[in-house]
Amino acid sequence: MQRRHGYLEALESNGLDADPALQIRADSGFESAERALSQMLARGRKFDGIIASSDLIALGAIRALRKANLSVPKDVSVVGNDDMLLARLSTPALTTIQQDTLEAGRRLVSQVMDAHSEQFLDYLPTHLIVRESCGA
Repeated sequence: MQRRHGYLEALESNGLDADPALQIRADSGFESAERALSQMLARGRKFDGIIASSDLIALGAIRALRKANLSVPKDVSVVGNDDMLLARLSTPALTTIQQDTLEAGRRLVSQVMDAHSEQFLDYLPTHLIVRESCGA
């Protein structure tokens, strides 16, 4: 949910409106992303980029694009989230947004263990890892 919120904020801060017809829901799974994007493509909706909430969703999207004879990144650029190992091993290598998930887990456990803590989870910095799926 926070990733979607960040996406919407980025659009707004750049003077762009979110197009609900270009937003699809996929439950963080490869197959659901492939299926959802295939359905969107079948409706003839045109777009030139995908920002997925996870690398698995991005990889499912790439598979759907290939089945529709679309080239990544020539026809559609794709960006994932998480920087999982598969992002580096995929063809094309997946551009992704990296966040220190180990640190996030450490902070969460620390907060849960200290029931009297008034510290709330803050945002961790992210880094864009540019690879082949966006034309790099």
